Amino acid sequence: MAHYRLSALGDAHVEMVYELYRSNPDGSISTLDVTEVWRHGCGFISEDLETNLGHADDTEFYARSDDGEDEACDFRDSVAVYFEFGEGVDVAEQEDFKEKYYRGDAQGRGGVGYLHEGEHGWEMEDQRVRFGSPVCVQFCEADGTPLREVTLRTRQEWKTLWEDLGRRYVVPKDSFLKPWKIDKPLRPTKTEEEIADLVKRLGL
Repeated sequence: MAHYRLSALGDAHVEMVYELYRSNPDGSISTLDVTEVWRHGCGFISEDLETNLGHADDTEFYARSDDGEDEACDFRDSVAVYFEFGEGVDVAEQEDFKEKYYRGDAQGRGGVGYLHEGEHGWEMEDQRVRFGSPVCVQFCEADGTPLREVTLRTRQEWKTLWEDLGRRYVVPKDSFLKPWKIDKPLRPTKTEEEIADLVKRLGL
């Protein structure tokens, strides 16, 4: 499927965030977040989830690691790894988990391999790619071939257009795409005549 590819620009960082959990014998739930910071990498948003793109003036952007081409996120140059353990995980267990993440378990599985395949009792709840600003956004074919550079609307541009259209249209964050009408408007702010005139001028 065609998709958006996000990559960091300049000194902006890239983080791969893993959220895990486990059920304890006493019925409680423990959580664990593992965040690995990289100098270079990319993430993906599928074409049909365009609304998940950020705005041009956002300070953070989120994407998926598994909605793009075969080469995946192509992370390079790991900078640091952070572990955030919730309640119910003692210090010794925390240190054992970190040691196996860094150096590998008895089967040689370390890093992400240990998270997904290691025998540690944790379940993967979610994983996502997080970017600092600025980012480069490209719209790509399914095989990763870039089709165009994407200019995102700022938050104010998006809000103004949405309100000018009487809140009767979905406004994409990708400025190349035109808004499209929804069946049930939310609190219309324009008259039918005003909306019709704006729609005509925008070519919708």
